[in-house]
Amino acid sequence: MQTSRLDSANANAGIMFELNAIAAVVIGGTSLMGGAGSVMGTLGGALIISVLNNGLNLLNVNPNVQPLVLGAVIVLAVLLDQWKSDLGSRFKVWWERSPALVGAVTTILVVAVLGGAWHYRASQLEAAAGSKYQIAVVLKTLNNPFWVEMQEALEAKAPELDVSLIIQAPPQETDVERQTQIVENMISKKVDAIVLAPCGGKELVGVVKDANDAGIPVFIVDSKLDQEVVDSQGATFACFIGSDNYKGGQLAGERLAKELNGTGNVAILEGITGHESTDARRNGFRDALKAYPGIQVVASQPANADQEKAFAVTQNMFQADPDIQGLFACNDVMAMGAVRALEGMGRADVQVVGFDASDDGRAAIKKGSMLASVAQYPGEMGRVALMKAVEKLEGKEIETSIGTKVEVIDE
Repeated sequence: MQTSRLDSANANAGIMFELNAIAAVVIGGTSLMGGAGSVMGTLGGALIISVLNNGLNLLNVNPNVQPLVLGAVIVLAVLLDQWKSDLGSRFKVWWERSPALVGAVTTILVVAVLGGAWHYRASQLEAAAGSKYQIAVVLKTLNNPFWVEMQEALEAKAPELDVSLIIQAPPQETDVERQTQIVENMISKKVDAIVLAPCGGKELVGVVKDANDAGIPVFIVDSKLDQEVVDSQGATFACFIGSDNYKGGQLAGERLAKELNGTGNVAILEGITGHESTDARRNGFRDALKAYPGIQVVASQPANADQEKAFAVTQNMFQADPDIQGLFACNDVMAMGAVRALEGMGRADVQVVGFDASDDGRAAIKKGSMLASVAQYPGEMGRVALMKAVEKLEGKEIETSIGTKVEVIDE
């Protein structure tokens, strides 16, 4: 039910709910080998999974690793069920006649897990205690080179500023629900400041207000929050640090128009609908092309900042209208999907412009499969955000908006 409700708004928002449900049913006694469970058993399994998820969050386990942990729990539950079935009556007799031994083994396992968790958490607290400030960084995902570069820059800068970092992100940029949970968890940890790259310009405003109420300053990077929603909810943020995405979109449009000599049909691979950064790039691109009446935008569809989605959308665009000479992808992840699709269709003649100038994008430019990409500097964004957070915590006056540069890379 929860998955269906979320999927009605966003096709990726229900990720992890299916896995949680499967784990709850299996742990509750329903073996995948053909056994039967019960409603009460499933409810008990759901409780166990909820406790496990909360524990993983409190221990700052990377969200990308958490599904693997749940998968391991499912496999273990099935193996235990099968083991019990294979042993048959001997296992049953031992189980019934040795309750003390069973209890002792269970207690040892629980104590070992809790002890390991406590030791892990204690080591984190000790590290944080030795630093001037503890700052949480919540990115959109760590499955994109752009965000990995920002993470690495933050981790390199933190020791210089005597800062302890907690860096987390949802598995996908569309996972607003998971990112909200991460921010809520950071608020409960009472971190000194939060650096946030919001997965949704409207959806994350509520949790930013929660941070305000807790006295935790919030610094927004890359994508702006919806100012109208910010004002209506009475939320505030200390500073925005990011590229001028609109200008970057204009640069992309001008470069593509120049290559097409001011004439031709072009397509756009948009990002996630409602994301300020990619929406601004699309708008800047379109506005730049207004100076070239010979160029028409004949297709513009979202590909959700996902390479496989971009691959499929590009194929559909060109099957519907093969008369397209240029394509703008609002990030390089989507550009890579477009390049693969075009190569598969034998359309190497199409000029592709991306955004981010990632390592893959630069390699494609050198290879000749991409015309250009608009470079922005995620490492610089991260470093500036961290420095401004420290300045704010030290009581200094800081700017409310800081722009980082964008430029076209075409060689």
